[in-house]
Amino acid sequence: MSLHRYDRGALRRDAARGLVGLALTGGPLLAVPAAPVAAALLGGGCALFALFALRTARRSLTRVEMDADGIALSSWGPAGRVRLTWAGLAGMKLGYYAMRRREGGPGIAPAGWMQLRLRGEGGRMRLESTLEGFDAVVAGAADAARRAGLALDPMTRANLLALGIRVDETTRAPA
Repeated sequence: MSLHRYDRGALRRDAARGLVGLALTGGPLLAVPAAPVAAALLGGGCALFALFALRTARRSLTRVEMDADGIALSSWGPAGRVRLTWAGLAGMKLGYYAMRRREGGPGIAPAGWMQLRLRGEGGRMRLESTLEGFDAVVAGAADAARRAGLALDPMTRANLLALGIRVDETTRAPA
């Protein structure tokens, strides 16, 4: 069994961003009377930063456990605990989200993140590449998808290859 958590450094940076955003939007809203339009804009920004801070807090408590039988995600909130068995895996998508366009043509840009979405009998889960051991989790899911005979969309196949996971055999590519 392997245990995975989100990277503490990334969580600290996200928490700092959320707190600075809350201070920059909520501070003026509380300190100075604002026109209705300004209050609506600041209030909307404050709400977005508050949601971001809550999401960051949730990730700090999230644990992902993976073993030969499946994968489990535990955290607080509506989904609380989700367990998917590899045998019951019904869907897998691996997406890449770039922070900026790559110059010089197609391909994976240098800055961005990946998101693994899994679906099965136990529910759904979404994991991001800031999860420690993300590559190992993706490799395990890809192996389970291969065994289950799941059809993977072209984007998922391309992103697996970008991680060095061969889609046909679902093994790590040689370094």
